[in-house]
Amino acid sequence: MNPDNTYNVVIALQNSGTAAWNNQFELSYQWEGPNGTINGTTSVSNISLTEGNFTQTTLPVRTPSNSGPYILKIDMVHENGGYFHSREASRSWFTLDYNVCVGTCDTYLPIIMKNYSPPVACQEGGNLIQNAGFESQLGTHWIEVLQPPWAYTFRTYLRNKSGTYSAVLGGLDNSDETLYQPIILPADTVSAKVSFWLYMVTTENDFAEFDKLIWDLKNDSTGYSVLQNAIVHSNKSISEHTWTKVTAEIPGLENLTQQTLRFNFRAITDGSNYTNFWIDDVTFVYTYCQ
Repeated sequence: MNPDNTYNVVIALQNSGTAAWNNQFELSYQWEGPNGTINGTTSVSNISLTEGNFTQTTLPVRTPSNSGPYILKIDMVHENGGYFHSREASRSWFTLDYNVCVGTCDTYLPIIMKNYSPPVACQEGGNLIQNAGFESQLGTHWIEVLQPPWAYTFRTYLRNKSGTYSAVLGGLDNSDETLYQPIILPADTVSAKVSFWLYMVTTENDFAEFDKLIWDLKNDSTGYSVLQNAIVHSNKSISEHTWTKVTAEIPGLENLTQQTLRFNFRAITDGSNYTNFWIDDVTFVYTYCQ
């Protein structure tokens, strides 16, 4: 409705009281709005209606001059007693109420979200790597694949980040050594955080990458990587004679849960000037959502 306009409202009336209405009764209205109650300025007068009977009439309703949300309360009025709903405080009189927007109003619509699921709670699980610090023999959880046969991967007490032992790969020319551990991602796993400590000593010069340590996550059945990019360290990429912490975030593991994967280290050296790579304190901490 527009402000300061008159609208005709058709009303059906019934006298449900015990006395007849005579020409002292009229039909009118009030506006309840942001600034209080406004009495109606128009009415239908001289309504005569015996008890129990019905009639129909048209009430001209004049809207307020100020815009906003209002409640239009239509009620009978006695010329000496005011609106029926306010005549007796102890009684609750029925009024015909409408929610009306006059002019411009703020409207809030309920949001219906189809296929909505409440947010799931995610939390970190444990470290899936066993014998993470190589304190037990490499055959305990870790598996070695060596090429050529005289290549070696072993645990050593000569260098360690923590505990007593670490694992060392490389140390020969023309070698290709793999050290891996099978892991199974628990149900509801969505991502993982990988970390390990790496110590490198090389006899190579530092102007090119000749010897490499590659960390990867592979499918145990096919041997193929399940990562977009394996993590590669070389004789050039990290500092010598110091422990460097390597970390990585692995998202998108939802489709790999309850499958056997290989947590895989591979050291490759060229034909001269070998490099040693020491590894310690390996972690693969998964995150799951339920």
